[in-house]
Amino acid sequence: MQSTSLPAAVLAIARSAPCQWQMLASTTTPGPLQGQVMAADPTGTILMATGSGGGFGYNNAVWIYSGGNWTAAATGPSGRWEAHVVYDVQRGRWVLYGGWTSLFSIGFGNDETWEFDGTSWRRIVGSGPGDRSFGMAYDAADRQIIRYGGNNHLTETRALGATSSVFGTDCTGSYGAVPLTPSNAPHTGQNYTQILANLNPNVPLAAGVLSLTKTAPTPLDSIGMTGCTAYLTPDLLPSLIASAGSANWDIPIAANPSLVGTSLFAQALSIDPGANPARLVSSNATEGVVGL
Repeated sequence: MQSTSLPAAVLAIARSAPCQWQMLASTTTPGPLQGQVMAADPTGTILMATGSGGGFGYNNAVWIYSGGNWTAAATGPSGRWEAHVVYDVQRGRWVLYGGWTSLFSIGFGNDETWEFDGTSWRRIVGSGPGDRSFGMAYDAADRQIIRYGGNNHLTETRALGATSSVFGTDCTGSYGAVPLTPSNAPHTGQNYTQILANLNPNVPLAAGVLSLTKTAPTPLDSIGMTGCTAYLTPDLLPSLIASAGSANWDIPIAANPSLVGTSLFAQALSIDPGANPARLVSSNATEGVVGL
């Protein structure tokens, strides 16, 4: 069979040739626009939203580019200029934020965040920092939208989405410190998972402490838990099944958008007869902020 590989000389010429923008033909066109925003999904479908047709007016037209043609989509939020849109790969949504909404808003910026599922628009966050002329991108690893800078927030980095973090210290049991570590962040409609490690392998149970309230660190020496500290109020105390010295704690988050932005605080207790007079040791604490 004859090889179809290109000669090295041809490849060298191709690599050295400058890239060129090509004019594409389309049977439909959105018409003249400036200040609009665009982003593509993994299939190559491109969303274009808002902008100005010239002069001082702004429009809320939304267009989809796919298969070489533009198609009008559902009308978006009020017209705006210099907003930004990214595609949330995990949830399959375009997310639009910020921009000017009128000539008189120059220097202030819109604080609305909207999402588009390909059919309809929905406002998902009550307010944001409000800005224009900023940078924004989707972070697939952490399932967050990251934005930086802007007309009014030049040096700020902000995130939109679920987050998880660890704070406080765990106390030492018979098998070392007892860390509580989130393996993901709390998203609506999914489990928020925490892993409790270094438990007494002879004890098949542990307890979680779940709360909406973070408190000042409270030493627990007075109740026999030497060197241990409480970091939250015990609103809910679910039992945890332990195996081979660890326990997975799945916290179900309801599929309710109104939960977005809620902070969940967690800590855990391990039964350890040889650790202290109370025979209990506590973990560090974690905070998760619910996102979509």
